[in-house]
Amino acid sequence: MTFVLAYDGSDCARDAIRTAGRLFRGGDAVVLHVVVSLAPEVFHGRVEELAEVVEAQRIAGDGAALAQEAGFVARPAVEVTPGHAGDAIVAYAEQVGADAIVVGARGLSTVKSLLLGSVSHGVVQHAHVPVLVVHTRGQ
Repeated sequence: MTFVLAYDGSDCARDAIRTAGRLFRGGDAVVLHVVVSLAPEVFHGRVEELAEVVEAQRIAGDGAALAQEAGFVARPAVEVTPGHAGDAIVAYAEQVGADAIVVGARGLSTVKSLLLGSVSHGVVQHAHVPVLVVHTRGQ
């Protein structure tokens, strides 16, 4: 099986990777970090030079190392999008032919979720593959 493991460096994203490792006992995984940018096309061809993307690559690499510790054969990936992170995760999963998506849920308040949009909710609503949403304990 191939998994897309959405990873932003947060505690809930780390918990999601560890939980997926226990449940699925490995497989191939792409650890995806999404950078939301207002105009990614402006940086076409130079996106790797952006400090934010360099940091995103570091975060994705850390997530891939964590996924390998959890039993996955993992590689990092970064997507830059002008839209919602959830849409980018779903599109990336379709692009790589993922069998499932794993996301952490931060447990934003209703107001914050309405203002910012819930990534996990967006992924669940639009994905065409199974989605595992992992809540961090205590949330």
